[in-house]
Amino acid sequence: MSRRHTTVFLITILLLLLPQPPAVSAVLCHLNQRSTLLQFKHSISKFLLPGALSSWQGNGSGCCCWQGVTCHSITGFVIKLQIPEVTDGEIVGRIDPSLFELEQLQLLDLSGNRFNCSIPKRLLELTHLDLSDSRFTGQIPEELLEMKWLIFLNLSRNDGGLQLQRPNFTALVKGLVQLQQLQLDGVRVSMSGRDVSTALVSSPSLQKLQTLTLSYCNISGPLVDSLDLQLQSLSHLDLSHNDLQHVPKFVEDLTSLTILKLSSCGLQGEFISLP
Repeated sequence: MSRRHTTVFLITILLLLLPQPPAVSAVLCHLNQRSTLLQFKHSISKFLLPGALSSWQGNGSGCCCWQGVTCHSITGFVIKLQIPEVTDGEIVGRIDPSLFELEQLQLLDLSGNRFNCSIPKRLLELTHLDLSDSRFTGQIPEELLEMKWLIFLNLSRNDGGLQLQRPNFTALVKGLVQLQQLQLDGVRVSMSGRDVSTALVSSPSLQKLQTLTLSYCNISGPLVDSLDLQLQSLSHLDLSHNDLQHVPKFVEDLTSLTILKLSSCGLQGEFISLP
């Protein structure tokens, strides 16, 4: 064996004999964050579907490999919690406040779980929030407008229990300047078509908006036809099941639009030409 091959062989043997670093998930799991997640699981434990969150154990397992949990690859903090439809359909009640101790959380998806309570006022600096189909009720809290980094917001299909009045729709779209997807289907916006039009025009931040769904929002009367909208990125627009009376002509100027839903809007007159 040549000297070079001998050297490579010895180095390989030494590397194999060196102690191996612990698994990444074990290093990354902060004990306080694991405790927070376990407390949240305990608060909904009697409503969980069989096998749901079974990986969430207090036996020393790393929380970063638990179902629906994603940790930052460097800091180890929990940054995503995605646990849709883990409960059995019974009324869960309030969200345990311990959940909001995950201060580095960026994405929270609790959709499809029947909490049947108001949306908590204590919220985090999220970029994605999905509370759809979860039986939330009452006024959408003003604190939500402080989530300046929010890109995705879905509060739809909450059985008509949510309302957006103080703050209203205008305040919401003005405050959330990074939004790309906004889904409020079934939220009681309760505004005239003219006021909704004004809100869309007065919010230049909506240039990034790609999806806007406002079906069953109790919008009454036609939207203003001639609007200088800055919605050139909008590809999905759903205004169905509102009393709009006719198709607003500004839709013709939405050059990126691929999905348009206007069913059950009491439409009359000539249909516009789409881009």
